[in-house]
Amino acid sequence: MQETRFKDSTNGKTNAYSKAGYGLAICHHGEILQGKFYDRDGTLRRGLVTLPCDRYQAGAHFVPDGSGMLTVEPAFKKKALRAVRVTLDHLKELKVGGRLIVDSDIPEGWGLGSSTGDVVAAIMAVADALEIELTEEHVGALAVESETAADSIMFIDRAVLFAQRDGLVIEDFGGQFPSFEVLGFNTEPNSNGVDTLAFEPANYNMHEIDRFVKLRDIMRQAVQLQDAKLLGQVATESSEINQFYLPKLRFDDMQKLAQEIDSVGLQMAHSGTVGGFIFDPGTALLDEKMAEASAKLIEWGFEITCRFQVGESKK
Repeated sequence: MQETRFKDSTNGKTNAYSKAGYGLAICHHGEILQGKFYDRDGTLRRGLVTLPCDRYQAGAHFVPDGSGMLTVEPAFKKKALRAVRVTLDHLKELKVGGRLIVDSDIPEGWGLGSSTGDVVAAIMAVADALEIELTEEHVGALAVESETAADSIMFIDRAVLFAQRDGLVIEDFGGQFPSFEVLGFNTEPNSNGVDTLAFEPANYNMHEIDRFVKLRDIMRQAVQLQDAKLLGQVATESSEINQFYLPKLRFDDMQKLAQEIDSVGLQMAHSGTVGGFIFDPGTALLDEKMAEASAKLIEWGFEITCRFQVGESKK
């Protein structure tokens, strides 16, 4: 690729960039935990623990130039374009222009983080093109500034409680997720999904906030002990609380089915239509039980999205 040269906007030096930048982001499959939590200063913040899923991905290429003009392909990826502007602004590269190309297979409206995938990939592509390293925390803050609310898919190997509207980590649980498998499904495959920003955030009461304190403690234990059953407990109870604010079809039936197939937990997207049965990888006859669950879900009119693994057992 021909080398592009332009003036640095802060110190007048001429910089050279000889490559396009590339960024890649995975999707997620809803949340393990979502609610309101106290940070270390006692401030109550909305937060979530995202369920990472690598079955769908968003990729972005950024080709910088000195024009000061930015374009994106396809043109409707406006949040990704805003992410480029926000990132360049924070990097003090105000005169940098360029072309962003986004390619994603993440379905929209299901609660899989399609827009966050675009945004995170774009941020990483800009940083790659300018040969600047950004921390996961920095990427998270930029993503929230770019799209108001963002999932924590930028934290690759860390389980964190992330303030999705404030762009900061409320708690780092000190490790990776325990190993588990998920059978994912869409409860409303023929709907238009949920517009996350148009969806009014849940107005949790103090009883529910107290429950979130306990679930946060259990989530911490799940990571520290690498215990999929504890993680499943957190997901189920969080889904029960949030069912009041965004009801899912046949929720009671899903809970009963979870017990019948020896699932350790039921997780739901708290601003989407997907959900999943969580399994301990060591579950006896796991393939047969997933097949049984799939048949029942299809009978209900649901659609299987994917089967995927999380944690060190991931193949």
